Amino acid sequence: MLQAPRGTKDIYSPEIIKWQHIENKFKECAELYGYSEIRTPIFEDVNIFKRAVGETTDIVQKEMYVFKDKKDRTFALRPENTASIVRSYIQNKLVDNQYSTLPGGITRLFYIGPMFRYERPQSGRSRQFHQLGVELIGLDEPQADIEMISLIKDFFCSIKVYYQLELSSVGCELCRDKYRDELINYATKGKDSLCELCSERLKKNPLRILDCKVNGCKDFLNSSPEIIDYLCDKCRYHLDVVKSYVEKRKINFKINPRLVRGLDYYTRTVFEFKSDRLGSQDALAAGGRYNNLIEQFKGEPTPSVGFAAGIERLVLASQINEEIQSRISIYISHIDEECFEYVCDLSEELRQSCIKKGLALRVVQEIRKEPLKISRILSVASKYKFHFVIFIGTKEMKDNKVSVKNLSSGEQINLDRAIWIDKLIEIIV
Repeated sequence: MLQAPRGTKDIYSPEIIKWQHIENKFKECAELYGYSEIRTPIFEDVNIFKRAVGETTDIVQKEMYVFKDKKDRTFALRPENTASIVRSYIQNKLVDNQYSTLPGGITRLFYIGPMFRYERPQSGRSRQFHQLGVELIGLDEPQADIEMISLIKDFFCSIKVYYQLELSSVGCELCRDKYRDELINYATKGKDSLCELCSERLKKNPLRILDCKVNGCKDFLNSSPEIIDYLCDKCRYHLDVVKSYVEKRKINFKINPRLVRGLDYYTRTVFEFKSDRLGSQDALAAGGRYNNLIEQFKGEPTPSVGFAAGIERLVLASQINEEIQSRISIYISHIDEECFEYVCDLSEELRQSCIKKGLALRVVQEIRKEPLKISRILSVASKYKFHFVIFIGTKEMKDNKVSVKNLSSGEQINLDRAIWIDKLIEIIV
């Protein structure tokens, strides 16, 4: 039997209704903060991700889907979207785009879409997964970091997600170099406690060992030096300003000095929003500042900050299951065959009115010419959770009437054909 590839899934009703609700709330929140949408290709030149994410990261070394095209060019399905957005920002000169760049030369972008990583599938982690995220390009001030955290907080509030914020800093090149030396000294003395992968990381990218999930490494690193203690004055001030805002807004948070994130491009602020409803895969949203990435892509030095959130995990963590309803749905059918064309005309009238008035209804017409009994119509409507039923027989057609039944209240009314749409909308609204 043909099946979806391992680590992927089909998403359909009723689950898709929750996805749509979360995506719509995110769009509303991002636009409220002045962000405009961007859509990038799902595959890029593989070097874009190698340069941005880092050669020594698990994503680049083990998790990317890489392939060659017919001209022997090497591409990768995107494992994350920040690198693609930076490429687009430079290529398309988005700093000059009046729709995405606001006063002060700050570019605000948001995205929603699928990402791909070859990982072991488990709850909250898939090989094709979906992210929504935001990038703020062009501001070095801590207020940009604060805007990220505030936007996530407001978005999570709108979809009833409860969280714990973990906050830290990975410093800048100056203070991170000092910390790297101390970490290497500490880890070298106990390198027998490190797993094989961390032994390699220690040679190529020492900070990556702090991101290891192996219990032996985690226990050993519990007593390792903390980067918070090595921050320069500018990085410490930056973190202190962010902390003061979070405290002022009474956002539940803690400082996690070993929070380094899984990507190499981060500088200064890093953060994760976590949930206790997700088990081991507890990160809902994560991000931070990446001041050097655009310069690494041969663009002008441009400070930036952003975050991404996994939609699959938000679906699991959100408390809105019982409250989300699909748009009002109407089932239109005929009980006599000669009424079929009359019903077709009614359906067309209602749909055209929805388009003109901007109404978000579902209008489903029974398009088989064979008539149904009223009991069957009501049974079908109940099974598929329609809100209203419109049924037409010879009498209704002769009298130029429309019979409407409200399945929630059980009330049934007859409306004149000339005004039936306006009356129906009054009832619905």
